[in-house]
Amino acid sequence: MEKFTLYQTALYAKGWYKRYQIKRTLWDDLKIIMTMEGYSGEYMSKGDIVSVMLNQCQRLNMRAFKDLSMFADGISKTYCWRYGYYTNGCPWMFNPNKEELPEYDYYEAIVRYCLSNLVSADTKELIGDGNKLPKPDYTKGLKKSDGISNKKLKEMF
Repeated sequence: MEKFTLYQTALYAKGWYKRYQIKRTLWDDLKIIMTMEGYSGEYMSKGDIVSVMLNQCQRLNMRAFKDLSMFADGISKTYCWRYGYYTNGCPWMFNPNKEELPEYDYYEAIVRYCLSNLVSADTKELIGDGNKLPKPDYTKGLKKSDGISNKKLKEMF
């Protein structure tokens, strides 16, 4: 089986990078991350990003990526909220502030499902025994997430 190699994506999922800074979207962030991964992120469509993420995530021996019924439920309009994707029209969603929620987007549901499950993946699962994730690269467009100190970086990487 091929090895999972989206390490910067895993770091992004785990909160090492600040998300959606000033007028940036999830897709803008992922284009930067894909460039850091060695792809031509600036030219990638949503479909391209989803394709790369699914190809890589299926390499992991995690139920979330092996159980098709779990995957189908996780990206459905009804249950995508479980993976941090809140959309307009969710049948049970109580919205006391009446904030505008986005319309459901199939590609975004898939990406958020993958990112949500990468959060819980341990390092051994991602890169094997005795290895470490690479240190986040804050020089390529994404900033350090709030609360990440140099001390914490040294401890983890």
